[in-house]
Amino acid sequence: MLTMKLLLLAILVLGSAAGCRPTAAASRVLPVIQPAPDFDLVNQDNERVRLSDLRGKLKVVSFFYVCCAVAEQCPLTTKNLKAVQAALPAAQKKDVVFLMITFDPVADTPGAIKKYGELYGTPKENWHFLTGSNEVIDQLCGQYQIIHERQEDLTIRHSLVTFLIDQDNNIRKMYFANAFTPEQVCADLGSLRERNR
Repeated sequence: MLTMKLLLLAILVLGSAAGCRPTAAASRVLPVIQPAPDFDLVNQDNERVRLSDLRGKLKVVSFFYVCCAVAEQCPLTTKNLKAVQAALPAAQKKDVVFLMITFDPVADTPGAIKKYGELYGTPKENWHFLTGSNEVIDQLCGQYQIIHERQEDLTIRHSLVTFLIDQDNNIRKMYFANAFTPEQVCADLGSLRERNR
């Protein structure tokens, strides 16, 4: 009997350690912050991507620009989100879409953002680097309350926020700066996935 209990305990421990399945702490309810503003942009393969077309999927949305030279900002966000996708259990990977929207649409053409993705080795599955017109990007940043200001040296001073958007296109969590771990984001994604079953 004791052996069976120890075996069950070992299975539970190993099961919770594998991938990013929600734990009791992680399965708390993430409140709806607000509906996520829709967008209609173009990805690295020159394909149209609309948030409204991604209903039923979990979305991780962040903003970036290719020429960001501050290692703790856009480059680190890209690396962290790549780590999130890598840490997802295989069964969950198809349910999560990663969307990174440029602050600099003039320079960040589909070709430029495609090279950026290749440079960072981001997976091609369910990962979109997005661009659009200046007007559309400015409007979208305003809707998501993201600051982006061109400086005299042509760099962009900007907010650093990553949004977790649920299957019904509601913002459920905001991660500020890069003060999050892949494990934390995975746990939050797992929690939303479980609650939507």
